[in-house]
Amino acid sequence: MYLVNIKISHKEGTKPVNEQYLVEAICLTDIDVILAKEFKYYSVNSTKVSNYQKVFENGEGSFFEIKLLVDDIDGKVVKESFLQEAVDNDDARVRFRTNVDYGTILDVVSKPILGVVR
Repeated sequence: MYLVNIKISHKEGTKPVNEQYLVEAICLTDIDVILAKEFKYYSVNSTKVSNYQKVFENGEGSFFEIKLLVDDIDGKVVKESFLQEAVDNDDARVRFRTNVDYGTILDVVSKPILGVVR
């Protein structure tokens, strides 16, 4: 998955705005093809590989990045990042725990991601 910042006009002739989406793509060249199916008037400002282990969507609210501290098989402690859609910070924690029942939650941070594009 890639974190993509785009400049977009939702209707022809309207002033473009900057928005951020998570795009499910195999490689960088696929991003433009995927975005073209979803949006008509846009340009890509920046793209970077996301480090999210998994994205949990529920169709409502905003996205929150959840950083988790996990003991791995070798006895090492590793950090993992997840993205959880929720109404607020507390809701993100509760919803996340219904999806992932291991590790220690280190931090929950609201992200400006507007959606996942596939």
